[in-house]
Amino acid sequence: DNMYLLLKYKLSKSNEDIDFSIEEKTYLQSSFKEWFSYYESVESINSVDQFYSILNSLIGSKKNQKLDLYNKRELNDFLTFLMMEADKKKYYDVLLNLTYYREVINSINDKFFESPKFSDIPNLNKSISRILSEKIPENQSLIALSDVGIKTYKIIIEKNNLSAEEIFPDNRIQKNLIFDYLNSIKDNGESVLQQKYIEEIYREKLKLEKNKTTYLYFPSYHFKVYLHPNEFDKFYYILSLEEIIKREASNSHKYFNPPYSFEVSGNIKSGKEKALFGLIDMERKLLPTSKKGKEVHISNEILTLKNNKSLEFNEETIKNLKTMKPKKSAWFYCGSRLGQSSIKNDDFSHSLLYIDKIKEGVGVVSTGLQSDMNTSFFLKEFLKVNGSDSFFERYTDAIKNLKLRFNEDKYWIGYKSYTNVFLR
Repeated sequence: DNMYLLLKYKLSKSNEDIDFSIEEKTYLQSSFKEWFSYYESVESINSVDQFYSILNSLIGSKKNQKLDLYNKRELNDFLTFLMMEADKKKYYDVLLNLTYYREVINSINDKFFESPKFSDIPNLNKSISRILSEKIPENQSLIALSDVGIKTYKIIIEKNNLSAEEIFPDNRIQKNLIFDYLNSIKDNGESVLQQKYIEEIYREKLKLEKNKTTYLYFPSYHFKVYLHPNEFDKFYYILSLEEIIKREASNSHKYFNPPYSFEVSGNIKSGKEKALFGLIDMERKLLPTSKKGKEVHISNEILTLKNNKSLEFNEETIKNLKTMKPKKSAWFYCGSRLGQSSIKNDDFSHSLLYIDKIKEGVGVVSTGLQSDMNTSFFLKEFLKVNGSDSFFERYTDAIKNLKLRFNEDKYWIGYKSYTNVFLR
């Protein structure tokens, strides 16, 4: 059976106890020839650049082929194999670059593209890790999580330095905990003990330092983990590593230095959403505005899965955002309607890779329930006139007051401090 042999071959690459005979290899060489030579070439890698050249060669050889379920699975398997080899050789800079590239590749699917092909995959940027360590401001850190098979690594970047350690020997445990929790609050509205348990697991491994600005690159299901901002915390989720290395660092305090103004965007049509948007807009109008000073952007463009087929942002195909210019401001995004449909997939985090193209600055993204008063309440607390000029302090105060007002965690676990620029 071809599938059995193929699986056995892949497993033999990472498990020396599995014996793969010459006869089996010869047979597979003809039946799996499109991929086989690339697997074999990985074994002879002796430089960092070869990781990238082999992957680029593979993707280039298939540029006219569809990126269908079969090809996507095979490409992900091959990427995992490459990452295992990078792990074996302790090339953790390569591991981070490939982790990010895997997310970019996985965001190219039929919800974003009508009929995705290998040619839709952008070129691999092999300088991401290096530039991140060069550009990150002094006394700050970036913590990236990387799944390599069933193991998860924590990669730490500080000024001109990169290190890594294994934190989860079997990440299936964490993944199941996260999905069980999200399903539980979808059905029951709250499961605070589960949320705290998952948070404690991640905090124990992250070892966040007090008052230290820390960027959290949590790809895939890790992005669904909610960390409640405690006293002395100063963390920001990130996803678009390529945007961060291209952009200038920004001062996170400047946005709320008075005077500041507010802009709201988003076209709401349905009755319930129109009423909610009216509340948000009413909160905005109660705030003193000025045409001088910095602008805070309240972004309420609807992100939805249209007909359960394609992702749309403000009634546009989301991939079209790549062609638009970014708006520089602090921002709050509350337009996602993917809370229920994206529990077991990465539609929202993949969408942010495109939304980040049109937003440049520090923000809050709301990944959870949008159809109740919690959004308006959070916004009122977050934008209050007598609040701190520190972005993260405003965010922390707003979350604290939101939790006092709404007991069920489904109302407050969705709000994440987020940035697509380094912060000074």
